[in-house]
Amino acid sequence: MPNPATHISNREARHRWAFLVNPVSGSGAGRTVHESLPGLLRELGLEDSAWTLSFSESGENLPRQVSDLSSSVDRVVVAGGDGTIGLSLEGLRRSNSGHCALGVIPLGTGNDLARELGLFETYEQQGLRALLELFLLDRTAPLDLWDVGGTATMVNYLSLGLDGKSTESFARTRELGKSHSVLLNKARFARAGLSSLSHFLPSDFRLRLHRGEEFQDLNLGGKRTVAIHNVSNYAAGLLRVAETRPDDGLLTVTCFPTMASYLGLMFRRLFSKGRVGAGQLPFWKADRISCSWSGDVGLQLDGEGREDLRCRGSLDIRHAGRVMVLSGQEYRP
Repeated sequence: MPNPATHISNREARHRWAFLVNPVSGSGAGRTVHESLPGLLRELGLEDSAWTLSFSESGENLPRQVSDLSSSVDRVVVAGGDGTIGLSLEGLRRSNSGHCALGVIPLGTGNDLARELGLFETYEQQGLRALLELFLLDRTAPLDLWDVGGTATMVNYLSLGLDGKSTESFARTRELGKSHSVLLNKARFARAGLSSLSHFLPSDFRLRLHRGEEFQDLNLGGKRTVAIHNVSNYAAGLLRVAETRPDDGLLTVTCFPTMASYLGLMFRRLFSKGRVGAGQLPFWKADRISCSWSGDVGLQLDGEGREDLRCRGSLDIRHAGRVMVLSGQEYRP
């Protein structure tokens, strides 16, 4: 890994950096990151005048915080879970700051965006300093964002059906539990999946997939799960959804038609140390998606249960814009 201190005298020296840390992410790991950042940034050659450090605000205040920061800095690095990252990206989109890029310090359970950008492995295996070195190389890449129902932003993926129910159940048990180790969270997800086995998509569940002027209608009633992907990493990186890019203005739709197909993913998530391919799962591509249903449908958006969305009975998913993110690899269009 090249020493980024040799790069500080070039374009990185002209950047203004803002670091936002969610203190409760990663079972308190956020506080450790917050304490470590000043010393590491100085070791790497960034003068104190080139960066700011603060805790992230909560809920809907976070997009505004990021949007405000982007008017005075051109690199915002956020430490937190998938929910924190998603809200931060929404703030960057609202700002219309084409000069600003967002970096991710992954402290969540899934961390699929960080995996997609080639950042997670560096942080997990080499630590925070190595990740900061990657950021200072200033590799940027575009990332599509998607409007969901006019009120939410999708970064990674959305799923409806059994996977949504499992995610909702997992979130409840995680909030009640005292330990948040990765292994225990995997076990909790497996248990949540088992508790949701009776859930099917309603018989009238419909998707309309648009691509340009053409569209295709799908009746997926009675299937187990339908998932809509913006990134190729799914289920904490264990499933790799082929032909999916986060920058091409297209979504990939996959379907888990049977219990066997879903259980295969769930137990691979529990026991596998690597990633698995999507195999023979049916998939489609679209640049806009409409879906409708009646009755109860489990729904998760970027790893969070969203009752406000699933109670509507219909959703429209449209391209919302594109932002720049810091990447761990050279961008290839």
